[in-house]
Amino acid sequence: MAVTISLIKAIIAIFLMVSIGFFLGRTKFFSQADSAVMSKIALYIACPCIIFKGFMIDYQAERIKALGIVAIGCIVAMTLFAVGARILGKTLKFSSIDQASLIFTNCGNLLIPILSAVMGDIAVFYLAAYIAIHQIVFFTYGVILLQGKEQVDLKKIVTNPNIIASVLGFIYFFVNGCVVPIQFPAAVITAITNFGNLLTPLFMLVLGIGLGYSNLKEAFTNKGAFLVCL
Repeated sequence: MAVTISLIKAIIAIFLMVSIGFFLGRTKFFSQADSAVMSKIALYIACPCIIFKGFMIDYQAERIKALGIVAIGCIVAMTLFAVGARILGKTLKFSSIDQASLIFTNCGNLLIPILSAVMGDIAVFYLAAYIAIHQIVFFTYGVILLQGKEQVDLKKIVTNPNIIASVLGFIYFFVNGCVVPIQFPAAVITAITNFGNLLTPLFMLVLGIGLGYSNLKEAFTNKGAFLVCL
């Protein structure tokens, strides 16, 4: 029951933040250029910080095994999504964008705040594996699907801030637990935590502002969008 209440509270908070962003976008208080700046701050600073902080937990061998299971589960799930999207693309005439929408979920922006509210940092620890694999698949198969390019840009994968944060976080988690204890200064931990706390409000504002500038009538009358949501 407590988990359900926490989940409901998190969803309501997200809805309120998106609503505020929608109002600010609809009234043109924030421009789309402002939204782009917020998005960059969230992507390159806030998200990596909250991912890295998710690895700042006590080392346990069971957690390594569980992380591996999550990674395998992610690979299996995304494979099934890709196959299903390809089948639906042929039967329902889905465009490449529709297929990509079925495969690539908003696993970071929405799941991190919701799971953090319910489970704490341990949720981000496991979610980091999903995010890393999600980003790798997106910049490989996703690029091929959306742009028709068979050549993969490995630089975008290697320099992806979320993947970098996941790798550094795992190294810290392993070294701190198995090799030598690593103690960050309190000021560093506070900075990482506070930057990470920016993720949810920033991304929800960005989402709301985007909705504020969009044509909602066109969105709600798009049959393809409804089929994808179903």
